Amino acid sequence: MSYKRLCVLAMILAWPANAALAQGAPPGETIVANVKGEIIRYSDIVEAHERLPDQYRQAPIEMLFTALVDQLINSKLLMDEGRKLNLAEDEEVRRQVGRFEDFAIQQAYIDQYIDQNVTDESLQARYDETIASQPREEEIHAKHILVETEDKATELIVQLRDGADFEALAKEHSTGPSGPNGGDLGFFQREQMVPEFSAVAYALEPGAFSEEPVKTQFGWHIILVEDRRMIAPPSFEDMREQLKSEVSNEVVKQHLAALNEAARIERFNLDGTPFTPAEGDR
Repeated sequence: MSYKRLCVLAMILAWPANAALAQGAPPGETIVANVKGEIIRYSDIVEAHERLPDQYRQAPIEMLFTALVDQLINSKLLMDEGRKLNLAEDEEVRRQVGRFEDFAIQQAYIDQYIDQNVTDESLQARYDETIASQPREEEIHAKHILVETEDKATELIVQLRDGADFEALAKEHSTGPSGPNGGDLGFFQREQMVPEFSAVAYALEPGAFSEEPVKTQFGWHIILVEDRRMIAPPSFEDMREQLKSEVSNEVVKQHLAALNEAARIERFNLDGTPFTPAEGDR
């Protein structure tokens, strides 16, 4: 069994012993281990949990607590042994540290650039632009009576014309799940219903019912529209994260294009010959 699988198994087996942690997370400065004088705190466990692959990060931290503590203890022991051998000066280690440092600097620069260039004003402007470009959609509140045959639906329509109560007929005759509620479907959008149903429902004014039975794959319907309204657009706060992601990607892309334009850059093909961009890429 691989070391990785052993770690996963340890995480699973650790759950019964750590159920008490589910009652509440301890303060971040809580000491969870002392390895030859080096302290491991609960905040270190939280950070290790955040670095796990997605499929394991979904598990509660308390379920993985013991395995994560073991992992950090083992890491400190292995690092200590490696430092004794002066591996910090090993050429490959230094190269990997350099790569990580480069990546960390890149990420820190991007984060800083976004913080400076993606403002609430720019997000608000994008929100206004997005909402203005989206057509307002309508939703309707309707009730229906669902029966198995056209003749039955026609019979009920006659009763409605004579003044029968729609809700009472739905409770008595409708075979649909909304029957006990008087056929009430609540508010819905056009695409949420089958096309045959929506076409008739959206053609009716509030207070009107379908004068002819409506056939769908579920049977025969009589539709009564209660109300119509325009759907309110999502609020700025609801869209903030989406807007920030979109605007951030754009400003970083534009900034990279400017940096590329300003820098002297030479590209080469795999065989070392000068790279010539395609006509459309120039």
